[in-house]
Amino acid sequence: MAKRARVRSSKSSRVAKNKAQTGVRRVVSFVQGIFTTLMLVGAGVLIGTSLAGEDSPLGDWFRPNVSPDDDFQNLGLPPPVDERIKVEVLNGTGVRGLAQTVSIRLLDLGFDVVGIENADHFNYQATHIVERSNRTGSGREVADKIGVDSVAVALDVDRFLDATIIVGHDWPKIRPPK
Repeated sequence: MAKRARVRSSKSSRVAKNKAQTGVRRVVSFVQGIFTTLMLVGAGVLIGTSLAGEDSPLGDWFRPNVSPDDDFQNLGLPPPVDERIKVEVLNGTGVRGLAQTVSIRLLDLGFDVVGIENADHFNYQATHIVERSNRTGSGREVADKIGVDSVAVALDVDRFLDATIIVGHDWPKIRPPK
């Protein structure tokens, strides 16, 4: 019986030793994987910076053709987001989805639509523009681009927008100037 106890004891110690070796192998494999990943990323950065260098013939492919001083209006691009006129669209007709339709048109015209809601009532016969910020002329600019005559000023700088468009029943007849 003593021999059997020894065999079992040595067998259990081998199992424990194998488990320990397996754990060490996993840690070593994990560390090797991290090291390999870091080496590949470093090589990619090194290659990328050398290709985009000043003297590289491939450098033009990696450098933008636009400088920070370029005038975006002359490039046919919309102005940067912080320069766009921020508007909210209020549906004053009760026609389902009209404010959404108008907002899409305004986005196409280069405005930043920050809100779409229903107006306080649905009896607005004409479409109105209300200038809300100290950004002088923002309401008139919106009105001119969408072909509306009615512009009022009701400053409310807490709303963080430049103009409110209250869409009236005349909307289908409005055609923006060409």
